[in-house]
Amino acid sequence: MGTTVALTRTFTTPDGTISFDYPDDWTVTALSTSTAEIPAWSVNDEKGARMFTLSIRPDGQIASPVTPQNPTTVGTLPDALDAQGHPLAIGVGPFPGQSVGVNMANVYAVTSATGADRLFGYVSRGDGTMVSFEGTQEGGINDQVDMADETQKFMQSDLFRARLLPVLESFTMKPVAG
Repeated sequence: MGTTVALTRTFTTPDGTISFDYPDDWTVTALSTSTAEIPAWSVNDEKGARMFTLSIRPDGQIASPVTPQNPTTVGTLPDALDAQGHPLAIGVGPFPGQSVGVNMANVYAVTSATGADRLFGYVSRGDGTMVSFEGTQEGGINDQVDMADETQKFMQSDLFRARLLPVLESFTMKPVAG
């Protein structure tokens, strides 16, 4: 396995309820689509490639979520709690794309460990909003690869194990009273 990234910086949302650590040469910037009602940030690596997106949006205002098929739980996050106070999980799974013959994606996210939140990668904060901390990495052509195998290979890759998983494991979230 490659060298695990050193997580030397911390991003915290303005309300102080969500944080994660990231490498010094990565950046966190507000997305151009970010608003007061739906704040969102991009987490980019040293080359400028987006590794994660963090967003907070009102419950029920999620259009076209990237929902993987048969996601795998990689671990739980004792310092990231859902609205009921249950630890969240890290999930990874294959997403086929929007049509046949396109690249599939390996989707990774902080998600419900209990099934309380039914959308992969969206977690209720208990105040009428949902949080998403997720990313995708392109895989092979969806009708030419075994997508489950493709995702298993991704989960064993240096990119995931040494660069993405440490950031996911650093994620913290406190429930917000509604």
